[in-house]
Order: sequence, then C-alpha cells, then structure tokens
Amino acid sequence: MRAASLLPASRLASRAALALAVALAVTPARADTPMSPSQLRRDEYAALTFWHREPACGWPRVVVKTLAADRGGQADLAQCEIDETDGVAWSAYQGCVGIVHEFGHLVLGPTYFQSSNPADPAHSLNPLSIMQENPTIFNLHIPVCIAATLGQPGTPTATGSARVRARSLGRHSASSEGSPTTRP
Repeated sequence: MRAASLLPASRLASRAALALAVALAVTPARADTPMSPSQLRRDEYAALTFWHREPACGWPRVVVKTLAADRGGQADLAQCEIDETDGVAWSAYQGCVGIVHEFGHLVLGPTYFQSSNPADPAHSLNPLSIMQENPTIFNLHIPVCIAATLGQPGTPTATGSARVRARSLGRHSASSEGSPTTRP
C-alpha cells in the first residue's frame, strides 16, 4: 500500500484526536443536565474515534428533541441527523454512549445486522455490542467514552470490569462482533 493512500485516514485520525483533546480540555463536569455544545463535540469526536470514519452522509447534525418515551435517541440517515431525547437525564458517560451508538447507525446503515437479526436489522443481538438495542441501559463500558468523561459523575472505571477491558480498539470486522471493544 502506498503511503499517499494512507494520508486521508491519518488526517482523519489526527483531526479526531485533536478535536477530542480540545473538547476534553473545555468540557465541564456534568451530572444529569442537558448536553452543552462542548460536551456534544466531545461525544461526536469520541464516536469518530470509535468508528474510525465519518458516516457516508457526512458529518451528522445532532438535535435534542422530544422522542417517544421508549427512545433515548435515533439516527436519521436521510437527514444525516442524530436525534437525542430531551426526556431523559443522561450522565455524561451515558450521553457519550448514546451518541456513539447513534453515530454507528449512520456509519453502518439500517440493515447491517440483517443476517443475524432479521427482526431488528439495525441492532446487534450481542449484549456486549455498542449496537445492541439499549446500550445506555446496560451501561456498557466503552473505552472512548470512559476516556472522554473520566472523573465525571456516572462514569464507570475500566479497571476490574468483567465485561470489557480498556484496550486499544481493534479494526472493525463483522467477525469481531463478539468483542465489546470492537465495532459493532
């Protein structure tokens, strides 16, 4: 592989790392309050770091609005939009997990899990996957969100977790679904 072909990916990774560092530096602590613009940027770049690419539709717009009582968020690929509910008080960590999950819908598309979950092709059946139906309810330990919200109320610690070990995130592959620190 030529070095020139690696430039866009390294530029994207550099941009994500720099933006995440800036967002972390200016993000105040939050416990169950509405998401500030700096927290939203932090969570968006955590999602970019997790998925290693922008969605095909481009950079999504995040909108906070009233959703059905059973929905914490939703992704709209046609509008390239992530809708987060105003009806749930998320911790900073849960907000990050929600944004990473919805960003995943935009990256993977609406039928990624068709073969393994025909009843709900947008969600994984794997209970350790960020793409399971309710990742914030089960409080998965997602390393990029732990790093992004470290020290804030509601953030789990990576040490001692039986479910997830904080380690470098592997590259995405459909066969890696069983590992909670890989996509999806």
